Amino acid sequence: MDPATSWFEVVELPVLERPDEGTPKDTKGKKGKKTDDKDPYFDKSSAMIAKLVYSTWFCRYPRCRHIIYDNGSEFKLHFQSLCDSFGLKRKPTSVKNPQANAILERIHQTLANMMRTAELDMADSVSPNDIADFLNDAAWAVRSSYHTVLKASPGAAIFGRDTLFDVPFLADWKKIGDYRQRQTDLNTERENKTRVDWDYKIGDKVLLLKEGVHFFSKTLLEEQCRIA
Repeated sequence: MDPATSWFEVVELPVLERPDEGTPKDTKGKKGKKTDDKDPYFDKSSAMIAKLVYSTWFCRYPRCRHIIYDNGSEFKLHFQSLCDSFGLKRKPTSVKNPQANAILERIHQTLANMMRTAELDMADSVSPNDIADFLNDAAWAVRSSYHTVLKASPGAAIFGRDTLFDVPFLADWKKIGDYRQRQTDLNTERENKTRVDWDYKIGDKVLLLKEGVHFFSKTLLEEQCRIA
């Protein structure tokens, strides 16, 4: 969101992977005919993704300025045409760089943890409706939970009203941005405490590891460094 106007600035798009990447199984219908068991939720064609993005975001919320997505084939053709029709600036992430979509990846981790605690894998059978109900419950939990950086729930920060009670909420985006930057600086400083600044000079020795060779023992690694 734009801290100055509180309008939507960036949209980050997730991708769901089908649990079974094999071909969908055929099941027999009531009249003995075989019907394809394809699930539309896992149709990753660009036409389906464009339709889902339009129906769940573009036709419901204010128009964003930028849209972030990965390099999957589902974000080509029809999806790009949809973004261009809305005048959005497309920002695909670099290859194998999930950090560029950090907020969304963190939500994916939360959903995965919630799915493990829901014990869906322990059930005798799981239907598509069970998955849909779980995703709805998980989405509500993510949107209505208190966020330590926002000092409010994400739903309250965006829509200006608490998601559980009839209480208005006005987000101070300048204060939120400053606090987030301070937390980032503290985390960076903590990670750099264990690192040593070093500039290589002519004549210094370096360790070259052969491809496919891994050192699982610190002793072996130290021995290899001594020999080198």
